[in-house]
Amino acid sequence: MNRIGQSSPAFCHLPIAAVADRISKAKFQVWEIFGEGGHFLPDHEAEFAKVLPSHSFEAQLHAPISDNNIGSLNPRARDLALRTHEDTMGAAARLGIERVTIHPGNHSPLSRGHYGKLHELTRQSLRRLDAVALELGVELFLENMALGWAFETVSMDQLLDLTQATEIGTCLDVGHAHISKRLPEFLGFASRFGNVHLHDNKGVMDDHLTLGEGEIPWKGAVQALVADGYRGTFVIESRDFASGEASLGVLGPHLRRAG
Repeated sequence: MNRIGQSSPAFCHLPIAAVADRISKAKFQVWEIFGEGGHFLPDHEAEFAKVLPSHSFEAQLHAPISDNNIGSLNPRARDLALRTHEDTMGAAARLGIERVTIHPGNHSPLSRGHYGKLHELTRQSLRRLDAVALELGVELFLENMALGWAFETVSMDQLLDLTQATEIGTCLDVGHAHISKRLPEFLGFASRFGNVHLHDNKGVMDDHLTLGEGEIPWKGAVQALVADGYRGTFVIESRDFASGEASLGVLGPHLRRAG
C-alpha cells in the first residue's frame, strides 16, 4: 500500500517537535526530514531521538544538499561533501531511519567542459557512499534533477548508469522530470523507484506548487506508477505546511482510487 509523506526545506528552520506535531496532526504517514539547518541530524540527533518515538509516522531523510557536491572537481570539497553524507547516514542509522535520498554531483565553473570527469567522480563518490550505507543498514536513493540546474541525472539513463553495480536505488522527482520534458520516459521505470517526490510546477521553475496549481499531469503520473508496480511513498515536497496539507487533500482520494 502506498503511503503519503511530507517534506519541505522550510521546515529545517522550525523547531523539530513543532514540525513533527504538525505532520502528525495532518495525518501524514511519513516525514521526509530535510536534513539541513536546525534539522542537520549529526548536530541535532539527541532531539530527534527524543521527538520521533512519540509519533506514529515513519521518518525518512533527504540528505543535505546546500554546498554539498559529491562530484566536485575540487578534491577537498568533494571529500567534505562525502564526509557530511557519511556523518548524516550514521546519525540516521542510530535513529532507526533506514531510507535516505541524495542528490548527484552538480556542475560548477571548474567542471565546465569537463562533464565526463564530473560524471566519473560522482560515480566514484556513490561507490563510497554505497559501501557505508551497506555497513550501516541504510538504503540510499539517488534523485533525478531538472534540466538547466547544472546537475547530473536529468535522464533515467544517467540514474541507471551512476547506480550500476551498487545497491543504491532511485528516487523519481516528478516535478524535475516535468521541467526536463522527460516525465513519460521516467514513468516507464516505475518498478525501479524506491521513493517519489510529488509537487506541481509550470514546466519552467521548480516552484513546488500545491498539486493542481501547475500544469504537471500528476494524476496520470500517480496512476501510471501504481499500475506499473510502484508501492513506495509519495512524498509531497511543499513550500509550507498549508500547501502540503492541501496537496494531501487531493492526493489521498486519488491514490485510493488508483490503488
